[in-house]
Amino acid sequence: MNRRQVLQASASATTAGLIAGGAALLGRPAQALPAQGLAPPGALHEDQFPRHPHPLRPVRARLPAAEPQAQPMG
Repeated sequence: MNRRQVLQASASATTAGLIAGGAALLGRPAQALPAQGLAPPGALHEDQFPRHPHPLRPVRARLPAAEPQAQPMG
């Protein structure tokens, strides 16, 4: 076995190890983060929110009434 064969074998083994390690990381189950870790700084705690918030109603802009179109006489 010469030097070139040893280097090729070690490169193949390293590549196989990296692929196996990546597959092992992708194959593990996802872990949920705690809710406190997802809240922005200064956010209220869940107990401080009102129990029945008022529903938000969409505000519809009132458009001016369309003027009736003149119909041709005839």
